[in-house]
Amino acid sequence: REIGEYEDETPCAICVKEAAVMEVWIIGLGFALILYGAGYIWRNHDD
Repeated sequence: REIGEYEDETPCAICVKEAAVMEVWIIGLGFALILYGAGYIWRNHDD
């Protein structure tokens, strides 16, 4: 039974890893957009 349970949990672990990767991408893109926006505002502020 332990082996069967482990096999059932494996796909879930893969899904969790994929979800974590997606979250990292979303956070990374959001952080990049914030830095880009801050730089854009900073340039306008100089003017």
